[in-house]
Amino acid sequence: MKVAMTATLLSEGEVGVGLTPQCMAECDRALAQDGDEEQCLKALEPELWALCQRVQEQTATLEARWDCVEQSEEAGGSNDPCDGFSLAAAWDELHESVWRVARYEAMTTVGLRAKGKMFRGLMAFVSTMDGLFALQDSYLRDFDHLAYRRLHGKDSPMPRRSVG
Repeated sequence: MKVAMTATLLSEGEVGVGLTPQCMAECDRALAQDGDEEQCLKALEPELWALCQRVQEQTATLEARWDCVEQSEEAGGSNDPCDGFSLAAAWDELHESVWRVARYEAMTTVGLRAKGKMFRGLMAFVSTMDGLFALQDSYLRDFDHLAYRRLHGKDSPMPRRSVG
């Protein structure tokens, strides 16, 4: 019920960010099964794992380069060790990678948790990134799909909404 209300408020523009650590923990509990062990994302959803790795690497690179630019500015801009690096290009690459994760349809609770973890990490990094909101919507959509499958049996297909 909370997920449905949050998704509605987000889609109507009433709130911009609705995924909190508590909300994600409740989603995990709702999908938990007896004997459900944490499994490796790399083995279960290798494509999502690769996308998450890429975002993690790009975020670290962007943070390091941003620090480099700030240090250079503090030193007066002479002898710039970041010469030739475009923060805008790095930001665009990260933005596109986050959108790729947002468009990926998680098929397991491990994949859903990976999206949630990425969302929390990026939330601390940026708050105005368009892709971050798409990732939030994707997390809620995937929860809805996985909850439907859990309630109606694992083999029950749920009509999927297209992701634009």
